[in-house]
Amino acid sequence: MHTQMLHQIRYQDNVYILVQAEGATQKQLERFLSTAQKAFNRLVQSNSAASKLHAQAIKKTTDEAKAKAYWTKHALDIKPVAKFVEQFNLTGDKEKFLLTKIRDAVFGKATETVLKSLNAYLQAAYISQRREEARKPALEHGIPKEILEKFFPKSYVFDVAPDGRITREFEVYGNEKKTIEAKRKSMTTLLDKWNTLAARLNKDLQSEDPIVRLVALVTSIIVNTGIRPGEGGESKMKDDFGKIIRDDEGNQIRVQTVGATGIKPEHINFVRDDFAVIEFPGKAGTHNVAELTDPVLVRALRAQLDEVAKGVASDTDVVAFVTPDGQRVTPKRVNSYLRSILGEGVSASDFRKLKATQTFYLNLKHRKHELAAELKRLKGLAEEDMRSKVVSLIVDHLFEAAEAAQESISHTDLETTIEYYISPRVALDYLSSKGINKALNKVVGNGRELQVGFDPIDFFETVTGGSAAAKAASTQRVATTMFYFGDEFVDYNVDNVIEELEEDSTK
Repeated sequence: MHTQMLHQIRYQDNVYILVQAEGATQKQLERFLSTAQKAFNRLVQSNSAASKLHAQAIKKTTDEAKAKAYWTKHALDIKPVAKFVEQFNLTGDKEKFLLTKIRDAVFGKATETVLKSLNAYLQAAYISQRREEARKPALEHGIPKEILEKFFPKSYVFDVAPDGRITREFEVYGNEKKTIEAKRKSMTTLLDKWNTLAARLNKDLQSEDPIVRLVALVTSIIVNTGIRPGEGGESKMKDDFGKIIRDDEGNQIRVQTVGATGIKPEHINFVRDDFAVIEFPGKAGTHNVAELTDPVLVRALRAQLDEVAKGVASDTDVVAFVTPDGQRVTPKRVNSYLRSILGEGVSASDFRKLKATQTFYLNLKHRKHELAAELKRLKGLAEEDMRSKVVSLIVDHLFEAAEAAQESISHTDLETTIEYYISPRVALDYLSSKGINKALNKVVGNGRELQVGFDPIDFFETVTGGSAAAKAASTQRVATTMFYFGDEFVDYNVDNVIEELEEDSTK
């Protein structure tokens, strides 16, 4: 969590000024919890009004359940108790919960135990409340709440200028070591230096030095597939919802897993000369499947396995990426190699985020005609119904794109894929631009140029060509194709998207 004050950019007197953002730091959370704890301790001390009510309750009856019911019935008549409940009932539905915590303490339950439960609620509620406040600019600019909650990381928020332009993106109680901004910068670096990386990988795949050639091969596989770089180890098995799986006795089930540097020959299947499939047990026991379709890479991988097979017995348990003299590729070697090309701040795991983001982006882009056809069927609906239906269709398309991203990195659950791996800029650009109109590197990289705004009717008209203004705005869209080895990014103009949509609808 953040330990420094976050700042927001506000527009005032035609200039941008910096002001402190309230409720956005770890220190503020700690102060809030400390205040709550002190107030709670005062309420439950032996001579407090709440404790006197306990004494009064047990005088009336020896039945503990009835005594507790009596205490609960009259507790809110005590001003300090009522004030505490009002102040710390952050979600508006926890009055009974807070009263129960006070009651438990005055009825003899260990204060430390009660506070642990109370603090868990207060921390979660406080963070949720602050995040809701920070998300107001998104809601005010038309992004539907169901889309914001489902397809953006919980901590992701941004400041918006009066003209709707994003001035800054940041996290409220996010990952201190890998913030939204850090993730965006890493992905921007990968995209900006993609052709440099591809050229170096192509060169080193032909190196005379066996370990250089092997590191380039493993790095190429990671770059192409988003496979985790780890050698492997033991991992807790989880279900499709991210919950730990246990045996009949309640013990965690653990499985042996591998990552890119720990892959074995048995995990690799050559389907064709230009197509190989890698299948292996990944983190949390997931069945990981990665496909390689670049012929240069597939040939290099086959040559490596042929080399490994020469030096070992057929029944030897051996990794795929080892040199004839026994040197192995490690995650540290891969990361050092990448940083020598791309600079500090980049790691092999960043390609996992890029893979998920790219898959999400391409899924939305390639299904634009499908969405347009579905939207056209809504013609004739009343505006209120139209708005609801448009949002529903967009949710479905975003959901399917996110599922494709999840599958591309073989992750255990969808929520974590969205939270940590997919850049929120793609969904934001998709909504505000009414489709995928820019190359991926422009969507992710040019963060401060994006205008925020979403209206379902406008989205409908733009995508389907339902009005002259929308039709004009939809022309000259930019698409992109991403190639991995030796090829640069290619941007090409589509003369008229609306004509393209109409042609597709007649096929």
